[in-house]
Amino acid sequence: MGRDVIVACDFDSEQATLDFLARFDGRKPFVKIGMELFYATGPEMVREIRARGHKIFLDLKLHDIPNTVKKSMAVLSRLDVDIVNLHASGTVPMMEAALEGLTRADGTRPLLIAVTQLTSTDSDMLKNELYYDLENKSYANLLTLTLDGQTIDLSLYDRAPEGAVSSNYLFGDAVYGLNLNNLSKTVPASAIWEMLGVSYNDVKSMIEPVLESLKNAAAFDITKLTEKLSQAIENNCTISAADGQADTVVITVSFNKEQLLAVSQKIIDTVKEFMTYLGSASGSINGAEFDKALKALEEGLASLTDASAKIDYVINAQSRQLICIAFSCQGSAEGETFSLSGDFNMGTDPAGSESYIFSVTAQATGEDAFYTSINAVIERSSNADGVISRKLTVKTASEPDGEFTAALAAEFTLNRTTGEMVLRAESSPYKLSITGTAAVSENSFSMTIADITVRNDSSAEPLFRLEPNLSLTLTQLESMPQMPEYKDIFSLSQEEYTQLLTALQEKLPPIIDLLPGIPGDNGDEGDF
Repeated sequence: MGRDVIVACDFDSEQATLDFLARFDGRKPFVKIGMELFYATGPEMVREIRARGHKIFLDLKLHDIPNTVKKSMAVLSRLDVDIVNLHASGTVPMMEAALEGLTRADGTRPLLIAVTQLTSTDSDMLKNELYYDLENKSYANLLTLTLDGQTIDLSLYDRAPEGAVSSNYLFGDAVYGLNLNNLSKTVPASAIWEMLGVSYNDVKSMIEPVLESLKNAAAFDITKLTEKLSQAIENNCTISAADGQADTVVITVSFNKEQLLAVSQKIIDTVKEFMTYLGSASGSINGAEFDKALKALEEGLASLTDASAKIDYVINAQSRQLICIAFSCQGSAEGETFSLSGDFNMGTDPAGSESYIFSVTAQATGEDAFYTSINAVIERSSNADGVISRKLTVKTASEPDGEFTAALAAEFTLNRTTGEMVLRAESSPYKLSITGTAAVSENSFSMTIADITVRNDSSAEPLFRLEPNLSLTLTQLESMPQMPEYKDIFSLSQEEYTQLLTALQEKLPPIIDLLPGIPGDNGDEGDF
C-alpha cells in the first residue's frame, strides 16, 4: 500500500537489536527505538542504526516543564531521527517549546507527534463520576481505573464538616474519614503520636493552629461577609432613577470620594475578617506580608485627592428586563489621573438578542501613563436546518484615536440534528479547531471531543493534532451518593494504623508498576 511499517526494536542490548535487524536480509525497515533500548544503549545505538540506513522513530514520550523539553528536543534533533514524540498531557506551552527546540537552524526538523492515549488503555480504562449537591454543599467523586485486568477504585465524599475516602482495592470494606469539628478532641488523643515516638504536647504549637484553621474553614459562612459588604455599598451610595431613551428607565448608583473610601475600607475590613477567621492573619508565615499589603492599599486610598464612580442600569420599561449596564470611575492622586469606563449592551430583548456588546476603556496620565480599550462582540444565530452558531470577536486599541485591531476571533457551531460540534478560534499567528459531538436532553448533556488541531500561520503542518476521544456526560439526578459510615482516621488503634500502612505498602507499588511509561513498570510503552 506504499506505507512504511514501523518495526519495534524493544530490546535491552545493542547485540540483540543488531541480530534482530540482520534477519531482514538486506532490507532496511523503519524502526522504533523506545525507552528500554535507548536507556540501555544511549544515543550511540541511534547513530549506529541510522548509519545502517534505517529510518528511526525515537519513542521517548517526553513530558516535563517547557524549557526542559525544549532543550531535550534540541539534543534529539541532532541525532537525525525521522519521528519523535511527547505526551500531549504536557499542554500547549510544552508542545510549543518542543517544536521550537526540535527545529534546526536551517528550518528542518523531525516529525513531532503527540501521544494522547496509550494502546494498553481502552474506553473502559477510566471511569470518573462526579456528583454535586449545591443545596446541601455535598460532593462525591467515584473513580474506577482498570489496568491489565486489575480494577482500582477510589471514592471521595465531602459534606462539611465531614470527609471520607473508601477503596475496595486499598482498604477492603473499611472506610476512613474525619470530622473537622472533632479534631481538637481526636488529634490530641490519637495513637499515632505513640507510634511516632513523640507526645502530642511536643508538636502542639505546630498542630493546633492548623486544626483551628481547618475547623474554622469548615464552619465559615462567607455569605455573612457578602451581606456585610452589600450593606456597606447600600449605605454609601446615591441611587436615582430617570427616564431614558426609547422607553427605558435608567437607575444610577453613584459614589463620591467619601463614599468610595468607605466602601473600599469595608472591603479591606472584610478581607481581614476572613483571613483572621481562618487563622491566617496572625498565625501563618505570610501573615505579616499580607497585613503589609493591606496597609499599603489603605495608604494608597488615603492619598486620593479626588475620586468618583457610577453605575447605570438601563431597564426596558415594557418588559422590565435589564438591557444594559454602564460603569465609570475616575480619580487622581499625586498629580496623576486615572479612569475606567465601559458598558455591556444586551439589546432590547436580551433573551432573543442576536448580539451582545461589551466595551471597556482604561487610561492614566502621569509617569505611568497608558491607554487600553477593548471591544468584544458575541453574535448568535440559527437556521432552519437546526444549526446554531455563536461568534466572538475581540478587538483592542492602544491609542485614544487609534484603530482597533483584531485580538481574537472564535466561532462555535452545533448541528442539533446530527450532534456535530465545531469550535474554531484564531489569535494570530495561531489557529485552533476542535471537533466532536454534543447532545442536550431535558435533564442531561453529553459531549465528545474527537479532534484537536493547532496550526501556525508560518507552518504548513499542524503544530500538533490530538484525537483524544474524550467524553463528558452531565446528568441531573434526584439523589447522590451519601456520606458512608467511616472510621475516624485519628481514632484508630496502633494495630489498625499498622494494618492500614501495611495495606498501602502492599497495594500502592503494583499500581505504579501497572502505569505505562513509569520507571520500573512492566515494559509496556504502548502508543501504536
